Amino acid sequence: MKRIAVIGCGFAGLATAWHLLNKNPNLEITLFDKKGIGSGASGIATGLLHPFMGRKANLSWRGLEGISSTIELLRISEEALGKSPILSKGLLRPCYYDEQKDYFQQTADSSQCSWFSTEKIKDQLPDFAPSLGGLWIPEGFTISCSSYLQGLWKACEALGATLNIKETPNLTALKEYCHVV
Repeated sequence: MKRIAVIGCGFAGLATAWHLLNKNPNLEITLFDKKGIGSGASGIATGLLHPFMGRKANLSWRGLEGISSTIELLRISEEALGKSPILSKGLLRPCYYDEQKDYFQQTADSSQCSWFSTEKIKDQLPDFAPSLGGLWIPEGFTISCSSYLQGLWKACEALGATLNIKETPNLTALKEYCHVV
């Protein structure tokens, strides 16, 4: 049996462990994290999930494929946890300056997104009214990062993964593992 060490129990580490275990149940996966599940950068993420990144809101390279894969991981997390980590569907990215408004409107014209004027936002969200409007991303999500990560961990654990909560040892201390990720 091949032993693999995965360093970190956040979004990347847990998704990597799950995919490895799902493809090959004969692997022995040990996750290492000094504080536990979602204790690093993943634990402070906002939970806004969509493929239209950056100040221009351009569709990320392979962004739609990434969202599709992430939706599958959200489903797996929900099954393991017994509740959905999805808090809401649909995201509004407000504009903060005129140049960004132009970019967001271009994205809305060339994608599944919509441009929301200030008036439309006031109608939909009376307590929130950005002065320049915003980009509505209907396929975006707000997720509970901690719930998602806990559910994904439970799914990994059900496939045989183990968690080692301690400072990540140096690579020479991990020589018993055939791969370190």
